[in-house]
Amino acid sequence: MVRGNTSRMASTLSAIAQGDAPPPELEVTRTPRTGTSLTHRLMLLMSGTTNLATPGWAVAAAGMRSNAEPLLNFWAAKLLGDASKVRCTIERLNDATGAVAETRTLPLSELSITPLDLVYGVEAANTTAQPGLSLSEIEQQVLYYAKHKTGGFDPLATLRLQHARPGDLAMGEVTLYDVIEQARTVRRLLSVARGLDPEDLNPPERAGQGAIDLTELENRIVRAENALNAAHVGLSNLVAKSATTTAESLRTALLKLDAFGVGPAVPVNAGGEDPAFIAALAKQGAALLKISGARLDRGAGLRALPVATEPRARRDQLVLRMRAVFGDSFVVLPRFSFIAAGAAEFTNALTSSTAAQGGDPLAVNTWFARCARARDAVARLGACLQRAEVLGAGARLNLNVAQLPFVAGERWVGLPPVPGAAMPPSKLSLVLHTVAAINASQAMTGLLVDEWVETVPNSRETTALAFQFDVPSSSAPQSVLIAVPPVPGQDWTTETLRRVLMETLDLAKLRSVDTGLLGGAAQYLPGLYFAFNTCDHAVSTDFKPLTD
Repeated sequence: MVRGNTSRMASTLSAIAQGDAPPPELEVTRTPRTGTSLTHRLMLLMSGTTNLATPGWAVAAAGMRSNAEPLLNFWAAKLLGDASKVRCTIERLNDATGAVAETRTLPLSELSITPLDLVYGVEAANTTAQPGLSLSEIEQQVLYYAKHKTGGFDPLATLRLQHARPGDLAMGEVTLYDVIEQARTVRRLLSVARGLDPEDLNPPERAGQGAIDLTELENRIVRAENALNAAHVGLSNLVAKSATTTAESLRTALLKLDAFGVGPAVPVNAGGEDPAFIAALAKQGAALLKISGARLDRGAGLRALPVATEPRARRDQLVLRMRAVFGDSFVVLPRFSFIAAGAAEFTNALTSSTAAQGGDPLAVNTWFARCARARDAVARLGACLQRAEVLGAGARLNLNVAQLPFVAGERWVGLPPVPGAAMPPSKLSLVLHTVAAINASQAMTGLLVDEWVETVPNSRETTALAFQFDVPSSSAPQSVLIAVPPVPGQDWTTETLRRVLMETLDLAKLRSVDTGLLGGAAQYLPGLYFAFNTCDHAVSTDFKPLTD
């Protein structure tokens, strides 16, 4: 259409309308947009390894997952709250009528589980514990415990969990359904997060400012590998001599494997020493041994690989070994430390958090709320902290910013720049959620929630325009020059033709002069140019009679 080819345009539109051909791709001029690149990283950050109390839960050393990741277990406890204030309601149904025959309650703390056991004891999918859906691992454990504990329900009773909210909850008390939903939210967050390393607290263009404690990480992994091997061997021996073993020993061995996420490992029957029970438990154990055996084989294969010499590559090898023990969804948090200069700069940047936000310590909260509407990982962290606050679990949204490289008095790049001020280039914006004061001189660990690079466009841009025009070979003539020989009867010569063309060009230039170039003479225009020939060799106009 731009080229004036209407027939081709009509045929193209007709083909598109009839579906005979796809529409042609439009070609436009694209000028790359320049700007200032900023890196944003949102993370959970913790320092030190002491005072990791988890009220109402089993101590970290008692659980396999919590023993492998005590700091992640500690933060999960902050999100889930006190297990002794979680009420589990169990109903016994009448086998004949299906009506509720008896209702009992117990606190979740009676199960002696850890926060990470609860988080990884729910399915990873975003589902809810509504009636009719299959029970999660943690719900199966509650029902099993209700039958297995001293004074509990009959092992053969038909039980179900009642998740409806009772009207007699005490102050601060929540239901099992509440914490299961929170555990699902936490697990959704962990599925998109990873453990921090020193490079995550360092601008991309700068050399490393810290080191990962690979020895401490390897010690935790070896401890977990040995524990899984011991649980596997113990259950294997019991299954091999199931004719002489007891059902209770099989149940205990199954639950040990359950602590590693090998499932379904909740015993199929909760009590009794009937031979049929023993046979069913042995069959369940044989199925689980295939899973745990595959994990042990995978770990052995990873240990047989050459040890990487580069710290980050070695870290990756150790993380794979930990996931071979607990499953691929398990999050590993390496511990690391800053060098002295890095610790001092990070401390100064963190101390200047409020000043960098223009004196408003809650400016970062507004930034967080806006990013949560566009970034899924940010929204997941926000959902965890919001629900923790509703449950009274103890965790609150506590955000600080640290901008690196640190420049005293510099404004945080997460805020709009001051009018007339330039955006500082190539800054790393760290938004930190913390549960306690950060001491950069201690061992650090944390969770990288999200990371993205933002380009702030420059206020001025150099660009270009492109025009499409008809090529001469396809252009219709716009003017026609008809010339006659200057002297009648004489043939054309090259020189006379050149003079006619030059005169024509001069006249064309005169006609293209606009009033802006004429100055004061412009008021006498438009004017006409008439040829005048005193010898009457050509038709001309004589103005003399008009002036007499």
